[in-house]
Amino acid sequence: MAEHGHFLTPSGFLIGDQPNMYEYYETDTPFGQLDGPFQSVGGSEPAYSLPEGDSYKGSDIVMITEAGTPIGTNDVWMTGFVDGICPGLVNGLGVSAACLTAGKVSYLGGHEYDVDLPISENPTTQGTRLFLNSLFEAPCATAEGLPQISVTKAAPATTDVPEVTFDITFVNMGVMPALDAVLTDTLPAGVTFVSATDDGSHVDGVVTWQLGNLGEGEGKTVSVTVELGAPGVYENSARLQYRAGVNTLVADSNATMTAYGVDPTTDSGVGTSESSGTGDSASDSGAVTTTATSAPTTGGGEVTGPSTGGIGSSGESGDTAGETGGQTGGEGCGCRNDMSGGTGSAALLGLLALLGRRRRQAA
Repeated sequence: MAEHGHFLTPSGFLIGDQPNMYEYYETDTPFGQLDGPFQSVGGSEPAYSLPEGDSYKGSDIVMITEAGTPIGTNDVWMTGFVDGICPGLVNGLGVSAACLTAGKVSYLGGHEYDVDLPISENPTTQGTRLFLNSLFEAPCATAEGLPQISVTKAAPATTDVPEVTFDITFVNMGVMPALDAVLTDTLPAGVTFVSATDDGSHVDGVVTWQLGNLGEGEGKTVSVTVELGAPGVYENSARLQYRAGVNTLVADSNATMTAYGVDPTTDSGVGTSESSGTGDSASDSGAVTTTATSAPTTGGGEVTGPSTGGIGSSGESGDTAGETGGQTGGEGCGCRNDMSGGTGSAALLGLLALLGRRRRQAA
């Protein structure tokens, strides 16, 4: 078996001497951040040096070394991807798939760093901080290193038969595995489970697939067949739960809407349309609001102010006000009970004005 220390160097490390003064590099990276002065501690491996003529496999590896010496002599804190396969990473090239699957190796010279707080006043606690930094900088703890799970669901938009099938497609588009993946589909209220593909099990309205670990590019499509109950619109979605490291994460699918025995574009009592009110409240609004996708009535639209035929400030609207009555479109009427140009008092005033003109003409 090869000697230890060949992960970052071709020929391994020589054990160096503990420095008293330090030179710092890559201080803008998580691995190089300190809070106060640093002091290494002794032990069997207080520092590391490269054999003569040797060099690190990748760049930007050493963060703390002995002051006044070149990199490779009494280095205290070093880190890098195995075999240096990701050189120039901190120079903005980003994390590649090869980097994420390679793993990182870090070396910290010295043993038994302290844990006294605050860190800023305890130089020998800085080594403990650096070690913890290395844990949080591991690929499985970064956003780039998480699995990239996609879950999509498909179902018929409309159906005249009660038995329908929901299809669920999932895939891990990342390079890191999704561990212990479990796919669940909570069935809508009022449906009866019929069957599921790929060993999907049904318990209390929830269909579950035990997927195991999902590696890069792994996924498939599973299906569940149900029998719908009463006519209406049935909404359904799925969820995939998985683990990355010690963290449990979830990915939700889109929601599907299946209309059974009803027209989803009309007010069928399934929440696809609504009015702004009935009776007095509808009279107050003077318009009808719909959430369906049907086209508006010809020549109509919501009225945002008095109609052009309403009575003006001079009271000279006469016949026009009486004819329009606050219509909002070519059909129907947004009846108003105020003085702004609708029926009721406005129509009465218009009639009185008309009678007045006729009397003057007769005189």
